[in-house]
Amino acid sequence: MQLRSGSRFNPPLPLGLPRHPEAGSGDSVGEADRISCLPEDLLLHILSRLGCAREAARTSILARWWRGLWTRLPELTFREDVPFRLLEGLLAKVTQPALNLVHMGTKECEMVMVEDVSSLLRAATRLAPKSLSFKVWSFGMGDDEILELPCFDRTSSIRLELPITLVPPPAGEFTALQSLVLASCEIELASLLPLCPSLRSLRYEGSFPFDVVTIHSTLLEELTVITINDEEIIYHIDVMAPLLKEAHFFLVTREHVRMSFSAPMVEKVSWQCVYRTNVGFNYMCLHRLEYDLSHGVRKLCLEIWSSFRPVQTLIVDLSRNEVI
Repeated sequence: MQLRSGSRFNPPLPLGLPRHPEAGSGDSVGEADRISCLPEDLLLHILSRLGCAREAARTSILARWWRGLWTRLPELTFREDVPFRLLEGLLAKVTQPALNLVHMGTKECEMVMVEDVSSLLRAATRLAPKSLSFKVWSFGMGDDEILELPCFDRTSSIRLELPITLVPPPAGEFTALQSLVLASCEIELASLLPLCPSLRSLRYEGSFPFDVVTIHSTLLEELTVITINDEEIIYHIDVMAPLLKEAHFFLVTREHVRMSFSAPMVEKVSWQCVYRTNVGFNYMCLHRLEYDLSHGVRKLCLEIWSSFRPVQTLIVDLSRNEVI
């Protein structure tokens, strides 16, 4: 309604209907903010569609109602363009008691210190995420640095890509952990796996601190082991997993590998071993050995290098007793 004085009179809203929050900081009058009056669950869904928790935090400048709203997001994803130094401070502001996901990473050209990564991982344990994913491209440190893992006792899925030597926590267990992916790192699995009583799936892409690899797990169903070091020396792989159904191995080694494999429930096995030294005669050597077992069907592939002729590949189908 327009008054004679020229000012505008806004009649009161009907009883029970809230007035829309104002846009901006809320300290001055502006256009009606028709988004802030939406249910909080819907607002959180809108913030989650931004794809980055830092971008969601920047919406705090829109209106008073948006301030701190991002801290109640059930999933936090920090893109790699978020500076590493800001991550721990952002995690400290989170008020959600238990998160579904925490995903963090560093820029490819960004080097971080091991103590800062350790502090950030401890900050993540407070949030008790169901799923944790963290990738570091490089550390600014010496070769003898070691990162001690904190205990995520309520996390069911962990993926860590850390180019460093890891050691298990001195106390506690990964009680709820069912899926574990470790990449680019080095850790003694024989010390870690007893702390993961519920583990069902393990994927390890890294180096091994010892020449004997021990993988014993009572509930493990899926296993993948990939070596990333051409200079790797592994003499013995010992697998004991009574419920294991699927296993994949890809090894690059300079020595003969002996394997102990106890998995009575296994349905599929694939084995690829690339040798960096000659295995055979001087003029003919075994370069790659590949073995597949899938639901009772077995296939053996031998890749033989010869100094007199091109590479020859011999495939033996053990299910039909045929040479292909």
